[in-house]
Amino acid sequence: MAKSQDKNLSYKEFVSSIFWVLKLYWSMSPGLLIGAVVTDVFVSFRSLIYTYITAVTIDSLLNLSSNSTSLFPGMNYALVLIISYSLISNIVGYVRNYCFQQMRISINHYARLKLFDKLRSLGIQTLEAPDVNNLIQRATSNIYQLNWQLEATISLLGTLATLIGSALIVFRVEPLLIPFLVLVSLPGVFLDRHFLRKIWNFERETTEDYRAANDSIYAAIDPKSLQELIITKGYLVLIGKYRKFTNFLIKTHERFRRLWLTYGFVTNVPDLILRLVGYLIIFKKFVEKSITLGNVTFYMQALNTFSGDISRFTIRVNNLYESSQKITEIKEIFTMKPAFSDGSKNLPIYKNGPEITFDSVDFSYPKSKALVIKNLNLKIRSGKKIAIVGHNGAGKTTLVKLIARFYKIKSGEIRINNINLNEIKQDNLYKNMGILFQDYNTYGQLSAQENIYIGDLKKSKNKKNIISAAKRADAHDFISKYKNKYEQVLSERYKGGVRPSTGQWQKIAIARFFYRDASLVIFDEPTAAIDAVSEKKIFDKIYKFFKGKTVIIISHRFSTVRNADRIIVLDQGRIVEEGTHEELLELNGKYAQGFKLQAEGYAK
Repeated sequence: MAKSQDKNLSYKEFVSSIFWVLKLYWSMSPGLLIGAVVTDVFVSFRSLIYTYITAVTIDSLLNLSSNSTSLFPGMNYALVLIISYSLISNIVGYVRNYCFQQMRISINHYARLKLFDKLRSLGIQTLEAPDVNNLIQRATSNIYQLNWQLEATISLLGTLATLIGSALIVFRVEPLLIPFLVLVSLPGVFLDRHFLRKIWNFERETTEDYRAANDSIYAAIDPKSLQELIITKGYLVLIGKYRKFTNFLIKTHERFRRLWLTYGFVTNVPDLILRLVGYLIIFKKFVEKSITLGNVTFYMQALNTFSGDISRFTIRVNNLYESSQKITEIKEIFTMKPAFSDGSKNLPIYKNGPEITFDSVDFSYPKSKALVIKNLNLKIRSGKKIAIVGHNGAGKTTLVKLIARFYKIKSGEIRINNINLNEIKQDNLYKNMGILFQDYNTYGQLSAQENIYIGDLKKSKNKKNIISAAKRADAHDFISKYKNKYEQVLSERYKGGVRPSTGQWQKIAIARFFYRDASLVIFDEPTAAIDAVSEKKIFDKIYKFFKGKTVIIISHRFSTVRNADRIIVLDQGRIVEEGTHEELLELNGKYAQGFKLQAEGYAK
């Protein structure tokens, strides 16, 4: 397990996190926030108000029993207080509950949407970094702390208000009690702070272990991975990894909490002694007839409230401190900047495919010194169909990611229609681009129609165009056989849903990009799970449909790329061969060798 190292939150970060949460809630609903603060402060005073009313009632009854036999008017003041307090308390309690409940319901959804929107804007390069993944793991796990942080902040304000109010009352009994009660509370404050910091640092330093344990248990229940795990009993390894970490987690927390409670009991003894001294002072004043019996009740409760509020105030500050450490990491994501900034230049939506130029491009993945792309010079002319081939790890998919500006190149320049890629606004770039990755997306919770339409949301949904795209991708026939046809939900996990085969999913994904009809289209192994007959049909339609568009096709199957205008052969991040299919066969190099091997395999 990772070794824990102390990380202290500064006072500035602590206060900043509180105000950041208040600002977040204010942006969500100012009215609910104001209502929650005002009503909670009133509720915090409830015990003192009720004790005051009780004191007035006791004194009124004692006075009544000595001087009169009539309930009225001797009890008028007390009765008015009781009725008024009960009515106001009920109204305030209702408003308080409404405000808090609405905020609890709203904030999780509101914050998650803002968090996911922020994560999307950070870009692939930032999101793939291990330390960022650990931060995201903790932030998404602790998103519920936002609501807790707000309620704890509001409770702290209420506690502070009653602390001041009860201090003024205790001051009338014996002023020296106040500093002494504050003084004896300090050991408890430092004790709480010490253990809260140890727990937080432990959780922080074991984040990656926690993430690995969670990934293991999720893999053990995922239907896709469960098929193999049931046969091999591999789930025993995954569950064992989860159990080992959680046992370690539970034992560590148990040890911290046991020590905390033991020392906490010892540090609380001086406070009990001081309160007893305060009671004796109050009793003495009553015996001396300087206060009434009702005052005795009121002062005792004020003393208890003051002592309790010191403890509650410090505990809430410490709890807020602990929560603020988690909130600070959520805030850190919200204030995080992408690995590289967006461009400022606008691109029009091109009708014809753009020209793409690689000029002496070097690239290595973040935190790696090994160059994946090495001094690459390549020009893809407008409207041409280019195929990129090469063995695994040659840099083909990396090339696609660089065109999509998922990563920043180490040196050189990539240009779109002679405009530096880094200077183009990201949204403008993507409006002209459609990419089907090897790990294409499947949306089982959506219908077949929605899975295709999601390819281009800037268009109004057009059923005719959706069907046309499905036909080009050879998907229309099997979609038409579904019970609900294009309205069919594509997962058996939903009522009435069906599960497409891997090849069918790939055809639906390809249909998505026919529907998008971008000026720059990139297919990364688009037909890996599709039979040879369907593959030929799809590629014939790709070459025909995307006429005038710039098309880049990455494939291991040489039969799918032979009709490209130009074939690029990559090896270890460099272009080693390029030309038409016929030219490369005549060259008798790497392409020709690969083509002949595959042809022999088909012949057998």
